[in-house]
Amino acid sequence: MTQNIAPSLAGGDQDSGDLRWPAPHHLRLIDNRAPGEAERALVTLLGGDKLLGTVLAIDFEQQLLDFQPETGARRALRFQEFRSLFLSRSVELEPVPMEAPPGAVMSRPRRVKRECTVQLKDGGMLHVDVAAVLPRRAGLFLYVVNYSDAVLRWFVPVQALVHYKLAGAGATSLQDQILHTCSRGRPPTPASSSARPRARRARKSRTRCSGASSPARTWARCWCRTA
Repeated sequence: MTQNIAPSLAGGDQDSGDLRWPAPHHLRLIDNRAPGEAERALVTLLGGDKLLGTVLAIDFEQQLLDFQPETGARRALRFQEFRSLFLSRSVELEPVPMEAPPGAVMSRPRRVKRECTVQLKDGGMLHVDVAAVLPRRAGLFLYVVNYSDAVLRWFVPVQALVHYKLAGAGATSLQDQILHTCSRGRPPTPASSSARPRARRARKSRTRCSGASSPARTWARCWCRTA
């Protein structure tokens, strides 16, 4: 099945289409990408080598990435060949309003930022502030809040991931989280006050990649050197 790919990996050279990036639970993803705009990204391969270029297509079911590096030939990468994919273009996340009882006054929900640590199998570790994380069978989707409060989409394939940990919670493996959530399907759209998320204190941003002078340096500084 290839319905999650755009355009087809078997096709010719085409502009990047809709990547169909999943939205976090209870959040609406707003993507203001202009038609025909290239989807710039950084791929970090196993071993630490980096490829800066353009995502032509990605298939999360078949676990294939069609990528055009800035230099060199077009590459079809399987997810087990890289440890992370970072998209350079920012998006917006908007909380989905909860339904309220008649007569109740509802304030506009605010985006919550939490610290997240991701442990990789090659020994690397990522420390970032996230607006949300979304575990899927293909890997972990992170919605990272950078120093300017913009949201960036980052993806860690399941083959590269040991576990991740959100502030205030224990370490969670992707398999454990999938068994807990994905086996039941996507949670229903919140429809009652009982589904209202608990208030959390806003945390000061501790993303370690702030202040970098370019996307490539920003991404590179977020990853520790591996042994």
